[in-house]
Amino acid sequence: MARLLAAASSQYLSVADNAALSPAAMSFSVWVWFVTNVSGSEYGILSKRTNPGLNSYQLYRDAGNLFTVLYWASVGVVNVGSSAYTGTGAWKHIACTYNSTDGARLYVDGVADGTAAADGTLVDNADTLRFGDDHYANYLDGRIAEVGIWNTVLSASEIAALAARVPPPRIRRGNLNAYWPLYGLGSPEPEYAGSTLNATLVNSPTQADHPPTAPAFGFDLGWMGAFTAAAGGADVRKKIVPAYCAVNA
Repeated sequence: MARLLAAASSQYLSVADNAALSPAAMSFSVWVWFVTNVSGSEYGILSKRTNPGLNSYQLYRDAGNLFTVLYWASVGVVNVGSSAYTGTGAWKHIACTYNSTDGARLYVDGVADGTAAADGTLVDNADTLRFGDDHYANYLDGRIAEVGIWNTVLSASEIAALAARVPPPRIRRGNLNAYWPLYGLGSPEPEYAGSTLNATLVNSPTQADHPPTAPAFGFDLGWMGAFTAAAGGADVRKKIVPAYCAVNA
């Protein structure tokens, strides 16, 4: 299961600040499904920016129905826009990379769709990372799942594999800082790469169908040993295999 976010209800997920969320060289990957795509409106997808104040990075669907990623670097702001229309009613895979040498790259469904030169090192801040909101109340109206953050720049072939439904823990696992599949099986949503940066549900996002990605590590769930359940919560690992089978039957 994924998380269904309703813009009319101001629904999103929030992760507390941590150095793992803003590495100097980074990649992030996300699956997103738009229920509504109104021309002239913006929809936040992933955002680590302050309202107002110091910003770090943000991925959103802009007023022209295109994906845009912003990186706030030590010298200036790096802006990359896509040429691919976002559309509605289907899963889209988005990935972005940045470092101070190679600059920024934006990928849509595994294909490079925009680049920009570097403008210094990525700025970190103390704000939360939000899924489905840009910190300015521009909420995603749709589904979101399989969010991953790496502390390195992934190659084009690795991003193509993610878009081909290989899950984040199978891509440079040693560099995976954080991973939220967003199965919708617990509150808060657990983080599975070992950082225990669980995502808080704001205004009660509900469950929705998950993108048909492969299981993160086959059916060997030993990799989730670092998972920490919320106080009084059940071990979500016991639910993942039947949930995956149900969604992908």
